[in-house]
Amino acid sequence: MNLCRLQSAMKQSDERRAAYLRSARDDLIVMDLLYSDDGWIEWRPKFERLLKDVQRNMKVPENGFQNDDKSSVSQATAEGAAVKN
Repeated sequence: MNLCRLQSAMKQSDERRAAYLRSARDDLIVMDLLYSDDGWIEWRPKFERLLKDVQRNMKVPENGFQNDDKSSVSQATAEGAAVKN
């Protein structure tokens, strides 16, 4: 879904592109907050590459999940992730 969001963002105007990219970034960060089992360990590098692509298109440092700005995720989303974890 986030790959589709990234591809769709690149076809949008600047304002909409930024919104799509923020949404993709936030979703990827929440996924990293939600999952920590062995299955996620296998998939995490693939999602981190996607997050770096999103970050590059946002013109922010490509930190991936390292030093990511988890505060950028809305408080409601972060609280939802904590409840499910």
